[in-house]
Amino acid sequence: ISGSPVVGQLLAATVGSYDAADVSTQVQWLKDGSPIPGEVNATYRIAAADAGHAISAKISANKAGYTSVSTMVGPVAVSALPTDVLVPPVIAAPGDGKVGTLLTASGGSYTAAGATLAYQWTADGVPIAGAVSNSLTVKAEYAGQLLACAVTVTAPGYERLQISTAPYEVRSANQSASGKTTATVKLAASKKSVKYGVKVKFTATVSTGTGKVVFKAGGAELGTAKVVDKAAVLNVPLPDLGTAKVTAEYGGDDTTEAAASNSVTVKVAKAAPASIKVEALAFKKNTKPKVTVTVGKMPSGKYAEGTIKVYVGGKAVASYKTQVSWNGVKTLVLPKKYAKSIKVKAKFTPADTAHFDSVTSKTVTAKAK
Repeated sequence: ISGSPVVGQLLAATVGSYDAADVSTQVQWLKDGSPIPGEVNATYRIAAADAGHAISAKISANKAGYTSVSTMVGPVAVSALPTDVLVPPVIAAPGDGKVGTLLTASGGSYTAAGATLAYQWTADGVPIAGAVSNSLTVKAEYAGQLLACAVTVTAPGYERLQISTAPYEVRSANQSASGKTTATVKLAASKKSVKYGVKVKFTATVSTGTGKVVFKAGGAELGTAKVVDKAAVLNVPLPDLGTAKVTAEYGGDDTTEAAASNSVTVKVAKAAPASIKVEALAFKKNTKPKVTVTVGKMPSGKYAEGTIKVYVGGKAVASYKTQVSWNGVKTLVLPKKYAKSIKVKAKFTPADTAHFDSVTSKTVTAKAK
């Protein structure tokens, strides 16, 4: 038998020569010792199904008056054609690589005509039971592992080929695309409504990481606090009246992504002194009465800044600006003498009327004697 024993190639059987003239010869091609139906010519084109099998030829010689003889030639082992890769298989992942992402493996392209593809997904090199289609949904158990899809290529007359996709890393539930850990930030406020100037304690709880948190109200920065024991705390008054929308922005660190919190709202109303009180002592007729005005602290705990007016019978008779050194108490002698009892009250007007309200005392009587 001559010719290359490869699928698609032509084999030829040489019938030989004999000592008698005009000998009739017949050829029968065989595969693994069994006749191949219809293959009785001196040549044989190797079929794809012959790959991996032994091909031989039985040559029979006959002539009248002579004893017939048969000779087996071969066998030759048929080799499959190589399966070459044209386009390798790859994993397509439209998601972010976290749990729930659907991975799809392309089968690739090969020189083997009519190839059949089989799939097997692996996690860290270990086959995943039942994962034998070209797609796989990432499960929580795969987090942190390398997934790959092995593709087995088979085609008649071609060598069996197994090729794998490049590994695909599954991120854990708290891991970003950059490989850093994803933090969550939860913001809480100590009060839902306050008077202007009163501090509110904001606590940003950070699930993981170190660094700093910037607190903002309506985009304006309130202050910065360091993360300690997974929390950043800022105790600060809000700058404006109305409803403040406050957020916290965690800046991240070398291994943790930056993250933003939920928003909390705090209502801020105008403030006023806790109280204002007038005390008027009895006075001698035709003398100047003495009165004491006490202005309480503001909700912030500080003494009020502004102007106090003293009224007698509904008419302002004295005015003075508050001073911190007075600690909210001012005793003064009215500028006018009175011959009879008088009714006295006081009114405090804040220096900052945009954020603070005025307050008026009760009317008291200073008796003349």
